[in-house]
Amino acid sequence: ELARAREEARHNASGEKKSLAVYSAVKLLSETVDPEAAGRQFGKYLADYFGTERAALYLAGNLPGEMELFAQGSGAATLPPLQVLFPAGAFPPAPELKDGLAVAPVRASMQDGEALGVLVFEPGPGGGEAAAEAAERFTTEISFSLKRVQLFRQVEWLSLTDGLTGLWRRNALDEKINEEIRRSSAFKTTLGFMIVDIDHFKRLNDNYGHQFGDAVLKRVAQLLKSGVYETDFVGRYGGEEFGIVLPRADAVGVLRKAETIRARIEAEAFSQGLESVRLTVSIGIAHFPRDGRTPRELIARADTALYAAKEGGRNRVVDAATHTA
Repeated sequence: ELARAREEARHNASGEKKSLAVYSAVKLLSETVDPEAAGRQFGKYLADYFGTERAALYLAGNLPGEMELFAQGSGAATLPPLQVLFPAGAFPPAPELKDGLAVAPVRASMQDGEALGVLVFEPGPGGGEAAAEAAERFTTEISFSLKRVQLFRQVEWLSLTDGLTGLWRRNALDEKINEEIRRSSAFKTTLGFMIVDIDHFKRLNDNYGHQFGDAVLKRVAQLLKSGVYETDFVGRYGGEEFGIVLPRADAVGVLRKAETIRARIEAEAFSQGLESVRLTVSIGIAHFPRDGRTPRELIARADTALYAAKEGGRNRVVDAATHTA
């Protein structure tokens, strides 16, 4: 009799802990205006509800089929990445066991084909069936408030990205320069910055029309992104001018990368009807801390180097260190 009473008390305490975890999770997601901070706190509620620190929640990103880590328990680093569990990106329609882990989609409603997110965790003592039921209850409870967070992130993303090229806008680029200079200062590392400008872009617009000009901007943006590392940050300053932030980059490597980009764009054939149009770019480079210790100084030196490239005949790369005003 005493053992049964203890078991009931333990079960009730566990139920109260889960209820509190769900309530706290929904409240957090419903009220947050900082999804990143909410994700850090949400990991605790995952661990409390499922009784394991090996738990993670992925949230659908801004690109089709993309899932980004949103929250995790302290032991989630030992979980296999989502792309390893589902290499084809085909997430399960209902909770299931996968390689000894419980996996469950999060949907705004039963009718929704696209998943808002994917939950992954290590099943507790109750095994797979109990884990599936727990996952079903939890994902149903949080789905509506999680949709709010996803929409908030989408609006935030759209406000920071250029609608034409898909690159980061000027304000996001400026913030990235500030952030990377702070990081480089703290860790005593270098930072490269490029300004890329399409030569004679106004003439191209006048000759072939703005629709073709827009197509050129989109293609140049693609070439810039493909010409740098994923850790580099490519943005559109406005008009035909682009900025690239290159963390932990050395001067020789940045110069080589800039020359490769310049040559690649020069070799590209931009189609306009039956015509094949060629164009070039000029690039100015500056480095932190060599050329400037503040964002304003760094951008100014890169801009001066760009001006020198234009004055020198265009279709060239100029490093601030080799140019004296």
